[in-house]
Amino acid sequence: LVHGGARELRITGQDTGVYGWDEGERKLHVLLERICEEIDGDFRVRVGMANPKGVHGIREELAQVFAEQDKLYNFLHAPVQSGSNDVLGDMRRQHTVEEYVEVVETFDARLEEWTLSTDFIVGFPTETDRDFQQSLALLRETRPEKINVTRFSKRPGTDAADMKGLGGTKKKERSSAMTDVKMDVVGTAYESMVGETRSVLLVEDGTDDSLVGYDRAYRQVAVPGAEREGFELGDVVDVEVTSHNTVYALGQPV
Repeated sequence: LVHGGARELRITGQDTGVYGWDEGERKLHVLLERICEEIDGDFRVRVGMANPKGVHGIREELAQVFAEQDKLYNFLHAPVQSGSNDVLGDMRRQHTVEEYVEVVETFDARLEEWTLSTDFIVGFPTETDRDFQQSLALLRETRPEKINVTRFSKRPGTDAADMKGLGGTKKKERSSAMTDVKMDVVGTAYESMVGETRSVLLVEDGTDDSLVGYDRAYRQVAVPGAEREGFELGDVVDVEVTSHNTVYALGQPV
């Protein structure tokens, strides 16, 4: 792919954190190191979703590879789903809140700047008001910059399909409350970028003649007028961040 001109590679799977586990050893960090060191070319690598349980056992090794390899986006998608261990148990998730936090703390210690992405399910049938407040508290504590908030819905064949639901109104209220916190957290992160210069890989078409790219920490930056100024997808551009639109930054080439 790289020799064919690809500038961005995405490592994907149902759960990238357990890569190699079928052979008895989790080795996502080994794979990423080999990709970065053994493939010649100018490209960046984004790692896809990895459940917290799988990442937890290799968090030190993985964070070290991210710190050492410039080709890796400093980005991790680890879906925690709830800030309550009781709810996680009822969901039959394999990780705990504490393991998720330890992953985040390890990356915080090794990387000067990185983007945490996570998912929350609100309104699970056994989620109490206290459980929900724990989720909000976890969101504020770990401050993920990409957050998917989903209202619980039943799936046939699961334990939860037979549970009494909380009702649409409560789920909607909790979803709205969490989205408000999400927008505050994300907006603060992008506000901090204003006035800085970032190296951005342009990988997506934007509106009109703009192009959209990502910096090393996988923060999204739109560049209005980029095509008019002669830039193309695949270019790496130094951009001064001039403003933001809560969930992405806006910048001009320098």
